[in-house]
Amino acid sequence: RFWRIAYAYEDMFDCITYRQAVKLGMKTVIIDDGWQKAVPGRIYEFVGDWVPEKRRFGDLEALVPKLHAMGLNVMLWFSIAFIGHKAKNYKRFEGKYLREHPEGHYAVLDPRYKEVRDFLVETYVDAVKRYDLDGLKLDFIDRFNSNGKVEDGMDFTSVEDATEQLLKDITEALGKIKPNMLIEFRQPYFGPVISAYGNMIRVWDCPLDSVQNKNATLDLRLTSSSCAVHSDMMYWSKCDTPENVATQLWGTMFSVPQISNIHADTTPEQREVLKNYLDFWMAHKSTLMDGKLNVKLEGYGYGYATAKGEDEKISLAISTPICDATDSFARTYMVNLADSENIILKAEKGSYIEVLDCRGKRVGGKKRVRANLSEIYVPLGACLCVTRN
Repeated sequence: RFWRIAYAYEDMFDCITYRQAVKLGMKTVIIDDGWQKAVPGRIYEFVGDWVPEKRRFGDLEALVPKLHAMGLNVMLWFSIAFIGHKAKNYKRFEGKYLREHPEGHYAVLDPRYKEVRDFLVETYVDAVKRYDLDGLKLDFIDRFNSNGKVEDGMDFTSVEDATEQLLKDITEALGKIKPNMLIEFRQPYFGPVISAYGNMIRVWDCPLDSVQNKNATLDLRLTSSSCAVHSDMMYWSKCDTPENVATQLWGTMFSVPQISNIHADTTPEQREVLKNYLDFWMAHKSTLMDGKLNVKLEGYGYGYATAKGEDEKISLAISTPICDATDSFARTYMVNLADSENIILKAEKGSYIEVLDCRGKRVGGKKRVRANLSEIYVPLGACLCVTRN
């Protein structure tokens, strides 16, 4: 499970948020874009030197050991393709850029030069050693695309081949430092080749969009083979109802959740929702992540999804309020994100049912199924559990 810090906030040494993350069962901090030296409105102007922005971020070398002492892994974001126009390294690579982006105040490196690839590998090796990192998020790999030119001094003519060589060099170099290094890529540049060089793939940016986050996690689960699929970062405001928070969380339950809310900005009721969801996810992780995944109603944006484990089935209902518990599984769970709070249950007589709302509180008592077809009250964001005799 991964705890995501969306952007470096003012006091990275205020460890309340981290301690709460550990209590909730989270294992990894991903320090995202924003930790590097930057100017407001020109966030990539100094990219390529990779100096922490101490005015907002604090001392990274002192922070990582504190997080490790709490039992948290630490990952750090890098923009792999960019060199900022104000970076000290910008002049070093003049003539070795694929293109310039004046509006973004950066240039895109050309990986067809060995000097460029060596520089990037050395940058990440140095960061992992200096900060004792457990993983890297390597971003904007999709910006390595051809400019149609081939120059003297290149040892590759294909940008794609050079990029793959770069990823191979990075993977081999980091593997020598830590064999289980975590490497995260993002959805826009994920494919069969790049999946060989990373073990995490995150949904393309869709903050606050519970529908897109749900659809994209299922897209990736159906196409990513053994690579771990991660949701996009999830966060909310204090004004959001517990049900709104639950909708974001449950929609991504077939992926590894990445949570961005700072503890101080989360209401007690919202924390109950988060804890209920993460407790369920951890208890059923094997089924959710490794079980056989089936989807239905694709034309409605995956209106129904089910993961089947050894003795349990877990479903997410979005477009249909029907729960089928007539198969041989000992336990069937269905999370209700549909418009209706009245779920039609198909189950054997004598089975037991229990409904827990989005905060994990029981709705009514544990009941016995009296008919093969029943109508059950299941509020939005609640989970219906059916247990066979």
